[in-house]
Amino acid sequence: NIKPYASGKITGIVYDFPKIVKGGHVFFSILSNGLKLQCAVYKPTGITLIASSLMKGDKICIGGGIRKASKNYPRILNVEFIKVINLKKNIIKSNPVCKKCLKK
Repeated sequence: NIKPYASGKITGIVYDFPKIVKGGHVFFSILSNGLKLQCAVYKPTGITLIASSLMKGDKICIGGGIRKASKNYPRILNVEFIKVINLKKNIIKSNPVCKKCLKK
């Protein structure tokens, strides 16, 4: 159980695709030891590009501090660093190119 105002690091699997919100902040969830934890990467940290590039299934180690839940917002990990441990393959399937017209 992670308590509010605690800090540290946690290793887990990215549970959902990162969402970029107004202001450039990135939000996503990770799953670690059966616990789903919401994470926030704020623009001033300079790691929003890395966070927004994560994919569901990537294994990462993140660190930061836990913000206390309020009636409007859930408990969230304010991410201060991200260490990528293992990336899931990003495979894009598409139709083959026609040999006659060179279109898909």
